[in-house]
Amino acid sequence: GLAWFLVEIMSRLIKKAIPLALGDSYGAYRIVGTTQQYAELYHAELAEGTWWKKEMETTIGANVAAMVKLKVGDTFASTHGLTQGGQSHEEQNFVVKGILKRTNTVLDNLILTGVESIWLVHESHDEGEMKSKVKIDSAFIPSPLIPAHAIGDSTKEVTSLLT
Repeated sequence: GLAWFLVEIMSRLIKKAIPLALGDSYGAYRIVGTTQQYAELYHAELAEGTWWKKEMETTIGANVAAMVKLKVGDTFASTHGLTQGGQSHEEQNFVVKGILKRTNTVLDNLILTGVESIWLVHESHDEGEMKSKVKIDSAFIPSPLIPAHAIGDSTKEVTSLLT
């Protein structure tokens, strides 16, 4: 279909794309759904812990750790938007898996996680449980950005792309 054609054309023009899914925060710090390639742009290294690997795991910047006193193993609920008083997503808690060394870049002030985590906290309830997986069938065509999800899945949005 058209989606597959567009992916083919774009893959010839763009050699690398990094997804960014935005919308939530913790304290004054933005949560960014992305891939580890985003941190690699800034030559980020871990001060302690590990990189996020699963949904709802995070790796946080040095200022985030220092200012809101988060440590590896701590959990927290995100808030919709960037201001105090936004809707809290208390039904899904993030866990801190790692803390970055100071980079003197925007990374110091970010909470990084997988794009799937951002989608998960915004999904509606289905019979009391959060839906976290796309049904895979014989027509499943993986997205080149997020291979676990299908091309053209309009319920899974990315805010922007770095190319």
